[in-house]
Amino acid sequence: LLRCIIKARQESLDECRPPFFCAWYSGGFSPKDGEKLLAPLIEAVRDVGLKDAAIFHFPDAYGMTDEGREPWASYIDLLIEEIDKIAGSSRPLILFGHSR
Repeated sequence: LLRCIIKARQESLDECRPPFFCAWYSGGFSPKDGEKLLAPLIEAVRDVGLKDAAIFHFPDAYGMTDEGREPWASYIDLLIEEIDKIAGSSRPLILFGHSR
């Protein structure tokens, strides 16, 4: 973030976009409950100036029910696609994982 702020003074804001905040809630929560759990965090993140933030879910919320290495790789690919749709492919990310 600091690098982006410093560079923003030298370049236009379009060329140096602030980080995109990505959050995941603890396992065992439904998507609705997980989003509710992280809502105060997302609000705080936006209050300090990171306007772009999103909560992502566990594989089962995306219809992925298989276990093991292969399905996990597919889940990661799906997350990359989801993040790229929202944030773009060359934007800095802040990744936050919550565990109870």
